[in-house]
Amino acid sequence: MATFKGVISALTPIQSGTSKAGKAWQRVDATLVYDNSKPEYPKAILFSVMNDNINKFNLQVGVEYEVEVDFSTRDYNGRTYMSASCWKATPTQQPAPQPAPQPQYAPAQPTDDLGNDLPF
Repeated sequence: MATFKGVISALTPIQSGTSKAGKAWQRVDATLVYDNSKPEYPKAILFSVMNDNINKFNLQVGVEYEVEVDFSTRDYNGRTYMSASCWKATPTQQPAPQPAPQPQYAPAQPTDDLGNDLPF
């Protein structure tokens, strides 16, 4: 397990399918830039978020997160493949609060005692 803190720079559309065992799955891949000290060579990690965690984490591009990722490798046809799977993602910044809507009304026109509009 490894922990990274950075900004989500890209998200793929949801991919879905059915496993050999007949179980439905969904996956989103996310890119997290964790070191941008040299903008021409940013350090980033690509990880996957699976199934219910997609909605639970609600990852958004441009938001900073602290993510916990597990790495795994597997061999297939003589080649080794590595994957990174995120199992915990916590936003490190709170969304900016939205201002309360202001009531919309027209300013009162000054009137005299009889209800006639005054010229000032």
